[in-house]
Amino acid sequence: MRSSVFRAGLCITTALGALVTFSTFTPAYAADFTVPAGTTDTDEKVLTGAETGIVESGGTLSVTGDPAITWEGASTGVTVDNYGTIESPNDRAIDTDGASGIFTLNNYAGALISAESDAFRIDDPIGSGTVTINNFGTILSEDSQAFDFASNTSDDSTLIITNGATGIIRAEDSDAIRTGLGTITVDNSGLIKGADRAINIEDGDLEPS
Repeated sequence: MRSSVFRAGLCITTALGALVTFSTFTPAYAADFTVPAGTTDTDEKVLTGAETGIVESGGTLSVTGDPAITWEGASTGVTVDNYGTIESPNDRAIDTDGASGIFTLNNYAGALISAESDAFRIDDPIGSGTVTINNFGTILSEDSQAFDFASNTSDDSTLIITNGATGIIRAEDSDAIRTGLGTITVDNSGLIKGADRAINIEDGDLEPS
């Protein structure tokens, strides 16, 4: 199997819808949340607008059968601060549902984001929005991409990925990062490794940074 590694010291930019039934299922509603240290939360979280989700050091957000966190709707500044663990053993750790606007993910040193599928998928065109990812911990996908942004077809969107010296972005069975369109900057001082490619930029036009 081919393996691709993107190591420290590189920075690239690309421009690129009668029966009624009832169940006990409780839907997730958008709201700020905090997962305290020493606890495990198994409820799916939804963030929109300017909401913030925090997983404290020693805290775990572990959701089975759904994304752990869904970024939903138009947002002026959704933020996820992870000091602990965010995981979905059989889904995505972070996903989108009609998302647009501004989203920031901070994964701090010693923190983990892991999923069987994509660790973070953008499944919508985000318009003129900006997604910023600051990684100093580990972001891991077992069977898909660490970052899958191929469905973002917005030419005027911006994606900024900073992978610090302690940062690891890894995909065990595919590309580590699959970009969409827009202006995409990857500033890497750590390790980006994919079983196929470290960074797949086939959806955009490469421009030097």
